[in-house]
Amino acid sequence: MRYYEWWKTENVKFTFAPCKFSVRFLCLGFLKHMSAHPVEVMRLIVDFGLVILVWMVQTIVYPSFLYMAEKELNIWHTRYTTMITFFVAPLMFLQTGILVYQGIAMFSVWTLISIVLASGVWAITFLQAVPLHQKIGQLSDTIEVRKKLIQVNWPRTLLWTLIFGLGIVDHFS
Repeated sequence: MRYYEWWKTENVKFTFAPCKFSVRFLCLGFLKHMSAHPVEVMRLIVDFGLVILVWMVQTIVYPSFLYMAEKELNIWHTRYTTMITFFVAPLMFLQTGILVYQGIAMFSVWTLISIVLASGVWAITFLQAVPLHQKIGQLSDTIEVRKKLIQVNWPRTLLWTLIFGLGIVDHFS
């Protein structure tokens, strides 16, 4: 038995009052899939990171822009875009690389759909979201630009959520 297969033993038990569950049952349902190809596991981690990030931005960060005065927003926005790019860009490039690798080496319909959806995310990002961020950064900002940014980000939020969901389906199928 390998060190990471401890959960395969019959006599390991996990007690959660008032029910008793076999660790083996729990692990066979979830952890056995974690011994899958490392690229699949990495995809789930990256996709999950992007989902958490985009939902936080969509529900907390962008709406907060509506409550800031233009001058203060401009100061904060410059710092925000620099900092958020540090997190988002590597995740987006990793996600794209993983999807391309899976599309070539581990092809599935779910991966193909995910590639199409990720392409949509890139298109929305650079054709719609980036120009709106530039308007905010150039002091040609209005409340309508901020509202438009929130509207434009909804499709990205939904696409990244779908990509994560498809990753789960692909991983467990």
